[in-house]
Formats: sequence, structure tokens, C-alpha cells
Amino acid sequence: TNPLDDKKISISVGDANYLPSTTHYYEYVSSPGITWSAAKVAAESRMYYGLKGYLATLRSEEEAILSGEQAQGSGWIGASDERSEGTWEWVTGPEGIIPFWQGLGPTGAPINGEYSNWNDPREPNNSGNEDYAHITYNLGPGTVGKWNDLRNSGSTVASSPYYPQGYVVEYGGSIGDPILNITDYVELKIPRISNAFTTCLLYTSPSPRDS
Repeated sequence: TNPLDDKKISISVGDANYLPSTTHYYEYVSSPGITWSAAKVAAESRMYYGLKGYLATLRSEEEAILSGEQAQGSGWIGASDERSEGTWEWVTGPEGIIPFWQGLGPTGAPINGEYSNWNDPREPNNSGNEDYAHITYNLGPGTVGKWNDLRNSGSTVASSPYYPQGYVVEYGGSIGDPILNITDYVELKIPRISNAFTTCLLYTSPSPRDS
């Protein structure tokens, strides 16, 4: 009766989803068993109406939610701590290398004011030289779209929730990208109740002459 959020709707040509806050497009690509390093190469070979692709760098809650909701299974994203153990960085986007997290699990913390969405409180846990990040898929309530760290290959057991099922590609922000006109965006402002009052009706029984 009194909604808190407005509704935002975007409609785009093609399969990728548009996010107005970044003006980028996001697409989940199914590729069961793909490694992180192979997913990085594959993402960089993709184009979307002239926009260059790369493994997604999810630097906001909106990006994480949109990418997680698209995912049809565990999917690689563009984060790694391979260069320096425990220092997680976005390493795939056109902005260059961006450190965003330092440490393990519950003792770690975001750095440089960057966003993070690890599957708290255990991740990242570096359980077996895990240097690459993926979006989780249905590991329990509230985990869709959260992040875990895995080895380059992920799990090799196809029935495991950590078996990679694909990767998330982001398009936009690269040098030479064209300006596209393939998206329409609408924001619906929902009316709010700012004041409420109660009206009381006084009932008077009819007189005998009115009967």
C-alpha cells in the first residue's frame, strides 16, 4: 500500500541487459566446465553491437544483483588475487587493475572504498590455492549472486555447485566503443502516502417520526 522503491525498466535489442547507472550491458554466457583463464579470453573475444566484451567487473550492488539474477549456474567474473595473495583486484575491465579487497573471510575487508559481495562470512577462503572469483548459484538462502574464490578450473565434478557453468560478460567503457541507440529506459515514480488521517462517521438512530 505504500511502496518504498520506484520501478526501473529497460528494454534492449539483443540478449544482454542494460544497466542505466553504468550505461553498460551484461550477459551470462553458458559454457560448462570452462576455466577462468579460458573465460577471460572468451569474454574478450565477444562483441555486442560494436562494444568490446570483458569478464564483468562488479563494482556496485546493482551490477552484482543484475549479474547474479542472469546467471544460470556458477559463473566466472573478472576478479583475482593471483598477483598478490590476499589482495583481490578487478583485473579485466578497461579501467585497469582495481584493488577492492584485502584478506580472508571474516577478517578481510574492502579497500579503497570499493564494493564487495563475498559469500560471508567464509569467503574468500583460499581453500587450495583459489585465486579466481565466480558468482555463486543457489548455495542456500541469500547466496544467489554472491561471490566465492576457486581454482582456475573450479570443481571438476559436474554435479558440484562449484563446477563452472559459464561466465559473465560486461560490455561498455572500452576505448573505441561506439555510442549505441539500442536501449529504451523508463523509471516509474510510485506515489507515496505522505499524510494519513481517519474519518469518523457519526450515526444517529432515526426518531420515531422517521420510522
